[in-house]
Amino acid sequence: MINIQLERLWYRLFQYNQSKYADYIIKNGFSSKYLRMELKILALYYRDKGMPPKKRKAILYEMCNKYIEGFNRVNFFKLINSVVTYSSNKKNKLIDIDHILVTSTSLNYIDNLDVDYLCKKLLFGFIVFDKLGKVKWTIENEKESNNEHFFANNPSSYRNLTKSLSINKSVLRKYGYQKIYEVTHYLINKGLLEDTINNTKLLFLYNIPIDENISIEVKNYDNVGLYYDLHSGTKNVKKCENCSVPIKVKSNSAKYCEECKVKTILTKTAERVKKYRDVTK
Repeated sequence: MINIQLERLWYRLFQYNQSKYADYIIKNGFSSKYLRMELKILALYYRDKGMPPKKRKAILYEMCNKYIEGFNRVNFFKLINSVVTYSSNKKNKLIDIDHILVTSTSLNYIDNLDVDYLCKKLLFGFIVFDKLGKVKWTIENEKESNNEHFFANNPSSYRNLTKSLSINKSVLRKYGYQKIYEVTHYLINKGLLEDTINNTKLLFLYNIPIDENISIEVKNYDNVGLYYDLHSGTKNVKKCENCSVPIKVKSNSAKYCEECKVKTILTKTAERVKKYRDVTK
């Protein structure tokens, strides 16, 4: 099993880039929390590589035996069979979304609104996650999504959104709010959002003209808010020296985003192991 902290980080970073996630699992093993999902991703990954069901099943057993301590084939029989069956359904697809584009017109619209910075950052998040959801839907259904703009009105969706935007209790209090729903209620009163039974309708998106001039390319969906912070010139936010995604820094020595930091740790670990093996030969 790989380090628990690294596994959770890797899942968050690559839930929308599942081919890379599959590559990572192959090299480093399964997590303890997401085993069923990871087996499904691997089965789809090998299917897309042209591997037939029988070989898919064999390689999944092989990987489980390699990475799961005390692996018992009998205990995993039903799980692996169901995963292979899942991967045989052409409707099930790997989700690979490399980036989301935010246009200049969208940014100008948000920047010029008469609302506080927290509201602007939240609206920026709505733009990114709306586009992310539409691209995901298009991949899964093999056709273009509609032109409506909604955000799921449930605690889980808002928890993921606020986490990606780094909006916590202290940030809310800084701007005079207690809960995120107070912010959305304010935006509803401003005519920028509309509360429906199951969704928040993103009314402001209907006011933004179509524009092909791209200002921001979002690649890290775990830290969407940093893109707006970087755009706005927020202190202690700069680009990763390796991949250029925005990062929040506490000192000048900080150089890398979370993904590149994980890769650096794994690379250095591999180098140390290789060096040790060379010395002990």
